[in-house]
Amino acid sequence: MSSRPIIIVTGANSGVGFGICERLLHQLSHATPPDLEDLKIPTAAETKILSPFQAMGQRRKSSFRAWMRIFRVACIPRGWTSTLNVFRLNVEIDVRAVDLADLSSVFGFTDEIKKNYPYISHLICNAGNASYDRISWTLLLKQMLTDPFSIVSQPAFNLHVTGERSVDGLGWMFQANLFSHYVMYRELTPLLKYTYGSRVMWTTSTNAFAHGFSLDDWQLTETQQPYELVKFETEMFAAILDEAAVRNSDSIRHIIMHPGISQTGISSKLTGAVLRVLQVQLCYLARFAGSKYHMVTPYLASVSAISATLIPLSAIPSLRSESGAYLPVVFESMINRWGYPRVEVNQSRFWPQYEKEARGLVERCQELYTKVARSA
Repeated sequence: MSSRPIIIVTGANSGVGFGICERLLHQLSHATPPDLEDLKIPTAAETKILSPFQAMGQRRKSSFRAWMRIFRVACIPRGWTSTLNVFRLNVEIDVRAVDLADLSSVFGFTDEIKKNYPYISHLICNAGNASYDRISWTLLLKQMLTDPFSIVSQPAFNLHVTGERSVDGLGWMFQANLFSHYVMYRELTPLLKYTYGSRVMWTTSTNAFAHGFSLDDWQLTETQQPYELVKFETEMFAAILDEAAVRNSDSIRHIIMHPGISQTGISSKLTGAVLRVLQVQLCYLARFAGSKYHMVTPYLASVSAISATLIPLSAIPSLRSESGAYLPVVFESMINRWGYPRVEVNQSRFWPQYEKEARGLVERCQELYTKVARSA
Protein backbone atom coordinates (compact mmCIF):
# COMPACT_ATOMS: atom_id res chain seq x y z
CA MET A 1 0.00 0.00 0.00
CA SER A 2 1.36 3.42 -0.96
CA SER A 3 1.89 5.93 1.83
CA ARG A 4 1.08 8.95 -0.34
CA PRO A 5 -1.87 10.98 0.94
CA ILE A 6 -5.08 11.08 -1.05
CA ILE A 7 -6.96 14.17 0.06
CA ILE A 8 -10.49 15.29 -0.77
CA VAL A 9 -11.23 19.00 -0.34
CA THR A 10 -14.83 20.07 -0.86
CA GLY A 11 -15.58 23.58 -2.08
CA ALA A 12 -12.14 23.81 -3.67
CA ASN A 13 -13.23 25.92 -6.63
CA SER A 14 -13.02 29.17 -4.65
CA GLY A 15 -12.66 30.73 -1.21
CA VAL A 16 -11.03 28.91 1.68
CA GLY A 17 -11.21 25.57 -0.17
CA PHE A 18 -9.10 26.98 -2.98
CA GLY A 19 -6.75 28.45 -0.37
CA ILE A 20 -6.41 25.04 1.29
CA CYS A 21 -5.38 23.45 -2.01
CA GLU A 22 -2.94 26.24 -2.78
CA ARG A 23 -1.31 26.17 0.64
CA LEU A 24 -1.24 22.37 0.70
CA LEU A 25 0.64 22.28 -2.61
CA HIS A 26 3.10 24.79 -1.22
CA GLN A 27 3.68 22.77 1.95
CA LEU A 28 3.98 19.35 0.34
CA SER A 29 6.53 20.58 -2.20
CA HIS A 30 9.02 20.97 0.69
CA ALA A 31 10.88 18.16 2.41
CA THR A 32 9.76 19.75 5.69
CA PRO A 33 6.50 21.71 5.35
CA PRO A 34 7.20 25.32 6.43
CA ASP A 35 3.96 25.54 8.43
CA LEU A 36 5.24 22.76 10.71
CA GLU A 37 8.78 24.02 11.27
CA ASP A 38 7.82 25.85 14.47
CA LEU A 39 5.26 23.30 15.58
CA LYS A 40 4.80 23.35 19.35
CA ILE A 41 2.74 20.64 20.98
CA PRO A 42 1.23 21.51 24.38
CA THR A 43 3.03 19.79 27.23
CA ALA A 44 -0.04 19.97 29.48
CA ALA A 45 -2.31 18.11 27.09
CA GLU A 46 -4.30 16.44 29.88
CA THR A 47 -5.10 19.64 31.74
CA LYS A 48 -8.45 21.38 31.53
CA ILE A 49 -7.01 24.56 30.02
CA LEU A 50 -5.00 24.06 26.85
CA SER A 51 -1.63 25.67 26.26
CA PRO A 52 -1.55 27.29 22.80
CA PHE A 53 -0.44 25.10 19.90
CA GLN A 54 1.36 27.21 17.31
CA ALA A 55 2.41 26.60 13.73
CA MET A 56 3.87 29.76 12.30
CA GLY A 57 3.09 30.13 8.61
CA GLN A 58 5.07 31.88 5.95
CA ARG A 59 3.80 34.79 3.91
CA ARG A 60 2.36 33.90 0.56
CA LYS A 61 5.23 33.43 -1.91
CA SER A 62 3.55 32.18 -5.02
CA SER A 63 0.16 32.01 -6.64
CA PHE A 64 -1.81 28.92 -7.54
CA ARG A 65 -1.21 29.70 -11.21
CA ALA A 66 2.51 29.56 -10.61
CA TRP A 67 2.15 26.12 -9.04
CA MET A 68 0.03 24.94 -11.94
CA ARG A 69 2.74 26.08 -14.34
CA ILE A 70 5.18 23.87 -12.44
CA PHE A 71 2.94 20.84 -12.93
CA ARG A 72 2.39 21.51 -16.62
CA VAL A 73 6.05 21.94 -17.59
CA ALA A 74 7.08 18.93 -19.71
CA CYS A 75 10.75 19.02 -18.70
CA ILE A 76 11.98 19.82 -15.21
CA PRO A 77 14.38 22.80 -15.33
CA ARG A 78 17.91 22.19 -14.15
CA GLY A 79 18.78 23.39 -10.69
CA TRP A 80 15.52 22.45 -9.01
CA THR A 81 15.80 20.51 -5.80
CA SER A 82 15.29 16.77 -5.90
CA THR A 83 12.35 17.09 -3.47
CA LEU A 84 10.52 19.46 -5.77
CA ASN A 85 11.33 17.27 -8.77
CA VAL A 86 9.77 14.23 -7.11
CA PHE A 87 6.77 16.24 -5.94
CA ARG A 88 6.11 17.64 -9.39
CA LEU A 89 6.31 14.19 -10.98
CA ASN A 90 4.03 12.51 -8.44
CA VAL A 91 1.36 15.06 -7.58
CA GLU A 92 -2.04 14.55 -9.15
CA ILE A 93 -4.88 17.07 -9.15
CA ASP A 94 -8.29 15.56 -9.86
CA VAL A 95 -11.17 18.03 -10.13
CA ARG A 96 -14.67 16.57 -9.79
CA ALA A 97 -18.07 18.24 -9.57
CA VAL A 98 -20.57 17.57 -6.80
CA ASP A 99 -23.72 19.40 -5.71
CA LEU A 100 -24.07 19.17 -1.94
CA ALA A 101 -27.70 20.26 -2.17
CA ASP A 102 -28.55 17.14 -4.20
CA LEU A 103 -28.02 13.74 -2.57
CA SER A 104 -28.00 11.92 -5.90
CA SER A 105 -24.97 14.03 -6.84
CA VAL A 106 -23.28 13.23 -3.51
CA PHE A 107 -23.84 9.48 -3.89
CA GLY A 108 -22.65 9.70 -7.50
CA PHE A 109 -19.48 11.45 -6.34
CA THR A 110 -18.70 8.87 -3.66
CA ASP A 111 -19.33 6.05 -6.12
CA GLU A 112 -16.75 7.59 -8.48
CA ILE A 113 -14.22 7.89 -5.67
CA LYS A 114 -14.72 4.26 -4.61
CA LYS A 115 -14.22 3.08 -8.18
CA ASN A 116 -11.09 5.13 -8.86
CA TYR A 117 -9.15 5.26 -5.57
CA PRO A 118 -7.95 2.44 -3.29
CA TYR A 119 -8.13 4.55 -0.12
CA ILE A 120 -8.66 8.08 1.18
CA SER A 121 -6.39 9.59 3.82
CA HIS A 122 -8.16 12.93 4.41
CA LEU A 123 -11.68 14.20 3.85
CA ILE A 124 -11.68 17.99 4.33
CA CYS A 125 -15.31 19.11 4.64
CA ASN A 126 -14.81 22.75 3.77
CA ALA A 127 -17.64 23.61 1.40
CA GLY A 128 -20.15 26.00 2.92
CA ASN A 129 -23.23 27.70 1.57
CA ALA A 130 -25.41 30.52 2.80
CA SER A 131 -28.76 31.60 1.43
CA TYR A 132 -28.86 35.35 1.89
CA ASP A 133 -31.94 37.35 1.01
CA ARG A 134 -30.90 40.97 1.42
CA ILE A 135 -29.01 43.48 3.53
CA SER A 136 -30.84 45.40 6.21
CA TRP A 137 -29.37 48.85 5.71
CA THR A 138 -30.87 50.00 9.01
CA LEU A 139 -29.03 47.28 10.91
CA LEU A 140 -25.87 47.94 8.89
CA LEU A 141 -25.91 51.65 9.81
CA LYS A 142 -26.57 50.83 13.46
CA GLN A 143 -23.71 48.34 13.57
CA MET A 144 -21.39 50.73 11.75
CA LEU A 145 -22.05 53.47 14.31
CA THR A 146 -21.84 51.28 17.40
CA ASP A 147 -19.18 48.68 16.53
CA PRO A 148 -17.70 49.13 13.02
CA PHE A 149 -15.20 46.26 13.24
CA SER A 150 -17.99 43.77 13.99
CA ILE A 151 -19.29 44.41 10.46
CA VAL A 152 -16.53 42.14 9.18
CA SER A 153 -16.53 39.66 12.06
CA GLN A 154 -20.13 39.11 13.12
CA PRO A 155 -22.40 40.97 10.68
CA ALA A 156 -25.93 41.37 12.00
CA PHE A 157 -27.36 42.91 8.83
CA ASN A 158 -27.28 39.95 6.40
CA LEU A 159 -30.83 38.61 6.32
CA HIS A 160 -31.31 34.96 5.34
CA VAL A 161 -33.89 33.21 3.26
CA THR A 162 -35.93 31.10 5.69
CA GLY A 163 -37.69 27.79 5.13
CA GLU A 164 -35.62 26.89 2.06
CA ARG A 165 -35.51 23.19 1.17
CA SER A 166 -33.33 21.17 -1.16
CA VAL A 167 -34.49 18.99 -4.05
CA ASP A 168 -34.45 16.12 -1.53
CA GLY A 169 -36.95 17.89 0.71
CA LEU A 170 -34.38 18.53 3.46
CA GLY A 171 -33.43 21.85 4.98
CA TRP A 172 -31.22 23.42 2.31
CA MET A 173 -28.68 24.98 4.66
CA PHE A 174 -28.55 21.87 6.83
CA GLN A 175 -27.98 19.57 3.86
CA ALA A 176 -25.51 21.73 1.93
CA ASN A 177 -23.29 22.43 4.94
CA LEU A 178 -23.58 19.40 7.21
CA PHE A 179 -25.61 16.41 6.12
CA SER A 180 -24.10 15.90 2.65
CA HIS A 181 -20.64 15.92 4.23
CA TYR A 182 -21.85 13.30 6.71
CA VAL A 183 -23.11 11.19 3.80
CA MET A 184 -19.68 11.50 2.16
CA TYR A 185 -17.99 10.37 5.36
CA ARG A 186 -20.29 7.37 5.81
CA GLU A 187 -19.99 6.30 2.18
CA LEU A 188 -16.19 6.66 2.18
CA THR A 189 -15.60 5.11 5.61
CA PRO A 190 -14.22 1.83 4.15
CA LEU A 191 -11.63 3.81 2.16
CA LEU A 192 -10.76 5.97 5.17
CA LYS A 193 -10.26 2.90 7.36
CA TYR A 194 -7.86 1.41 4.83
CA THR A 195 -5.02 3.74 5.79
CA TYR A 196 -3.55 4.66 9.18
CA GLY A 197 -3.85 8.27 10.31
CA SER A 198 -6.94 9.08 8.27
CA ARG A 199 -9.10 11.97 9.39
CA VAL A 200 -12.27 13.87 8.57
CA MET A 201 -12.09 17.63 9.03
CA TRP A 202 -15.14 19.75 9.73
CA THR A 203 -15.38 23.54 9.37
CA THR A 204 -16.85 25.82 12.02
CA SER A 205 -17.04 29.63 11.99
CA THR A 206 -16.63 32.75 14.06
CA ASN A 207 -20.31 33.36 13.41
CA ALA A 208 -21.41 30.04 14.92
CA PHE A 209 -23.76 30.41 17.85
CA ALA A 210 -26.21 28.18 19.71
CA HIS A 211 -28.82 30.75 20.72
CA GLY A 212 -32.23 29.61 19.54
CA PHE A 213 -31.16 26.09 18.58
CA SER A 214 -33.79 23.39 19.06
CA LEU A 215 -33.87 19.74 18.06
CA ASP A 216 -37.46 20.40 16.96
CA ASP A 217 -35.90 22.37 14.08
CA TRP A 218 -32.75 20.34 13.56
CA GLN A 219 -32.87 20.87 9.78
CA LEU A 220 -33.02 24.65 10.34
CA THR A 221 -36.05 25.40 8.20
CA GLU A 222 -37.77 27.67 10.74
CA THR A 223 -34.91 29.71 12.16
CA GLN A 224 -33.93 33.11 10.80
CA GLN A 225 -30.23 32.37 11.42
CA PRO A 226 -29.64 29.06 9.59
CA TYR A 227 -25.99 29.73 8.67
CA GLU A 228 -24.89 30.58 12.19
CA LEU A 229 -26.75 27.58 13.60
CA VAL A 230 -25.52 25.09 11.00
CA LYS A 231 -21.94 26.01 11.89
CA PHE A 232 -22.79 25.36 15.55
CA GLU A 233 -24.33 22.04 14.51
CA THR A 234 -21.22 21.13 12.51
CA GLU A 235 -18.87 21.84 15.43
CA MET A 236 -20.94 19.81 17.89
CA PHE A 237 -21.55 17.04 15.35
CA ALA A 238 -17.82 16.58 14.78
CA ALA A 239 -17.18 16.63 18.54
CA ILE A 240 -19.60 13.72 19.09
CA LEU A 241 -18.04 11.70 16.26
CA ASP A 242 -14.52 12.29 17.56
CA GLU A 243 -15.49 11.49 21.14
CA ALA A 244 -16.77 8.12 19.93
CA ALA A 245 -13.59 7.60 17.87
CA VAL A 246 -11.37 8.26 20.89
CA ARG A 247 -13.50 6.09 23.18
CA ASN A 248 -13.55 3.17 20.72
CA SER A 249 -9.93 3.60 19.50
CA ASP A 250 -11.24 4.15 15.98
CA SER A 251 -8.62 4.71 13.28
CA ILE A 252 -10.56 7.69 11.85
CA ARG A 253 -10.36 10.93 13.82
CA HIS A 254 -12.67 13.92 13.40
CA ILE A 255 -11.03 17.33 13.61
CA ILE A 256 -12.76 20.70 13.92
CA MET A 257 -11.09 23.55 12.07
CA HIS A 258 -11.80 27.27 12.26
CA PRO A 259 -10.45 29.33 9.32
CA GLY A 260 -10.98 32.70 10.99
CA ILE A 261 -12.38 35.55 8.92
CA SER A 262 -11.53 36.00 5.26
CA GLN A 263 -13.16 37.61 2.27
CA THR A 264 -14.82 34.97 0.11
CA GLY A 265 -17.72 34.92 -2.32
CA ILE A 266 -20.22 33.44 0.13
CA SER A 267 -22.09 36.72 0.48
CA SER A 268 -20.99 38.33 -2.78
CA LYS A 269 -24.52 38.49 -4.17
CA LEU A 270 -25.38 40.92 -1.38
CA THR A 271 -22.43 43.27 -1.68
CA GLY A 272 -21.48 45.49 -4.56
CA ALA A 273 -17.93 46.43 -5.48
CA VAL A 274 -17.82 49.48 -3.19
CA LEU A 275 -19.07 47.66 -0.10
CA ARG A 276 -16.75 44.73 -0.78
CA VAL A 277 -13.72 47.03 -0.94
CA LEU A 278 -14.86 48.65 2.30
CA GLN A 279 -15.15 45.23 3.96
CA VAL A 280 -11.61 44.30 2.97
CA GLN A 281 -10.22 47.58 4.30
CA LEU A 282 -12.11 47.14 7.58
CA CYS A 283 -10.65 43.63 7.88
CA TYR A 284 -7.13 45.00 7.62
CA LEU A 285 -7.94 47.76 10.11
CA ALA A 286 -9.43 45.25 12.54
CA ARG A 287 -6.31 43.10 12.25
CA PHE A 288 -4.01 46.05 12.83
CA ALA A 289 -6.11 47.07 15.83
CA GLY A 290 -5.42 43.70 17.40
CA SER A 291 -7.99 41.24 16.05
CA LYS A 292 -6.42 37.80 15.83
CA TYR A 293 -9.11 36.29 13.59
CA HIS A 294 -9.03 38.60 10.56
CA MET A 295 -6.98 36.49 8.17
CA VAL A 296 -8.43 38.48 5.20
CA THR A 297 -7.20 36.12 2.43
CA PRO A 298 -8.28 32.49 2.01
CA TYR A 299 -4.64 31.43 1.65
CA LEU A 300 -3.85 32.68 5.15
CA ALA A 301 -7.16 31.40 6.53
CA SER A 302 -6.26 27.87 5.45
CA VAL A 303 -3.33 27.57 7.87
CA SER A 304 -5.41 25.73 10.50
CA ALA A 305 -6.64 23.20 7.94
CA ILE A 306 -3.10 22.56 6.71
CA SER A 307 -1.67 22.08 10.20
CA ALA A 308 -4.51 19.69 11.09
CA THR A 309 -3.89 17.84 7.82
CA LEU A 310 -0.14 17.38 8.15
CA ILE A 311 0.50 16.65 11.83
CA PRO A 312 0.44 13.02 12.99
CA LEU A 313 -2.63 11.88 14.91
CA SER A 314 -0.46 11.34 17.98
CA ALA A 315 0.20 15.10 18.06
CA ILE A 316 -3.47 16.04 18.34
CA PRO A 317 -4.02 17.23 21.93
CA SER A 318 -6.30 15.00 24.01
CA LEU A 319 -8.01 17.21 26.54
CA ARG A 320 -9.84 15.97 29.62
CA SER A 321 -11.99 17.73 32.17
CA GLU A 322 -11.26 17.49 35.89
CA SER A 323 -13.54 14.44 35.99
CA GLY A 324 -11.67 12.82 33.10
CA ALA A 325 -14.37 13.44 30.49
CA TYR A 326 -13.48 14.06 26.83
CA LEU A 327 -13.17 17.70 25.73
CA PRO A 328 -13.25 18.53 21.98
CA VAL A 329 -10.68 20.92 20.55
CA VAL A 330 -10.75 23.32 17.61
CA PHE A 331 -7.81 24.14 15.33
CA GLU A 332 -8.10 27.91 14.90
CA SER A 333 -6.43 30.14 12.30
CA MET A 334 -5.04 33.29 13.91
CA ILE A 335 -2.80 36.12 12.78
CA ASN A 336 -0.83 39.04 14.17
CA ARG A 337 -1.17 42.63 12.98
CA TRP A 338 1.79 42.23 10.61
CA GLY A 339 0.18 39.39 8.68
CA TYR A 340 1.97 36.35 10.10
CA PRO A 341 -0.46 33.47 10.68
CA ARG A 342 -0.42 30.86 13.42
CA VAL A 343 -2.61 28.03 14.65
CA GLU A 344 -3.95 27.68 18.16
CA VAL A 345 -5.82 24.65 19.46
CA ASN A 346 -8.47 25.53 22.00
CA GLN A 347 -11.39 23.83 23.67
CA SER A 348 -14.74 24.10 21.89
CA ARG A 349 -16.77 26.92 23.40
CA PHE A 350 -20.03 24.95 23.11
CA TRP A 351 -18.95 21.87 25.06
CA PRO A 352 -20.21 20.36 27.35
CA GLN A 353 -23.29 22.57 27.75
CA TYR A 354 -24.75 21.45 24.41
CA GLU A 355 -23.54 17.85 24.46
CA LYS A 356 -27.05 16.46 24.96
CA GLU A 357 -28.43 18.37 21.96
CA ALA A 358 -25.44 17.30 19.87
CA ARG A 359 -26.03 13.63 20.61
CA GLY A 360 -29.67 14.03 19.61
CA LEU A 361 -28.57 15.67 16.34
CA VAL A 362 -26.17 12.82 15.54
CA GLU A 363 -28.87 10.24 16.21
CA ARG A 364 -31.27 12.00 13.85
CA CYS A 365 -28.62 12.28 11.14
CA GLN A 366 -27.75 8.59 11.49
CA GLU A 367 -31.41 7.65 11.07
CA LEU A 368 -31.76 9.96 8.06
CA TYR A 369 -28.61 8.54 6.45
CA THR A 370 -29.92 4.99 6.86
CA LYS A 371 -33.12 6.05 5.14
CA VAL A 372 -31.54 7.86 2.19
CA ALA A 373 -28.78 5.27 1.69
CA ARG A 374 -31.36 2.53 1.44
CA SER A 375 -33.22 4.41 -1.29
CA ALA A 376 -30.11 5.63 -3.18
